[in-house]
Amino acid sequence: MGKRITEIVKYILECVLEVIYPHSNKCLCCELDTDTESICDRCLNNVAYIYGEYYLDKENKVTCRSAAYYSGSIKELIINLKYSADFESAEFLAQILHKKMKEENINGDLITYVPISKASSKKRGFNQCRAIGKELSNLSGIRLVNALKRSKEVKEQKRLTIDERIENMIGVFETKTPKEIENKTVILIDDVVTTGSTLMSCRDALIKAGAGEVILLTVAKSNI
Repeated sequence: MGKRITEIVKYILECVLEVIYPHSNKCLCCELDTDTESICDRCLNNVAYIYGEYYLDKENKVTCRSAAYYSGSIKELIINLKYSADFESAEFLAQILHKKMKEENINGDLITYVPISKASSKKRGFNQCRAIGKELSNLSGIRLVNALKRSKEVKEQKRLTIDERIENMIGVFETKTPKEIENKTVILIDDVVTTGSTLMSCRDALIKAGAGEVILLTVAKSNI
């Protein structure tokens, strides 16, 4: 009975969201008419996919996987989500992450995401990584958990050098519910990875709290 009620509530919520954020038959990037509910073939061909994994650290110990480079259509969709609250973009970004997971056999017990700063949360009203994570959870069937929080606020990363970014992010995050992630394989997602300092700091917090394995997965990888 409880499961049935949950399904009904979920259906009602989806209907409400469809009214607030209705799907259109226009491309999310160029706004031209399209037969799909996401992006047109021309914009889809503009996606520079990434295959396999790469290292984030100088010692080549911490690997990360990204679905595509932060350019073209992917860059536009991420910007649309972050600054225009375009949640249809979150759906498509989650789809390419899910495609990456299936193609490269990426699996885990839980999905979690990088927390954003208080300033960003206040400005946007939502965490874009959580929005992507929610859609990815629906597609993959892997439970989404709000596992991390910022224990302190730091300088804005984009104004710092690579070494300063790494130093800036040390000890910034901690886990909310360590028992929930203990001995679990956790998929940690972010929208864009640049130097990897934020992801590695989140990873350190999860491992410190007892996670068995942390898989780093991002929508995009910046060339900066």
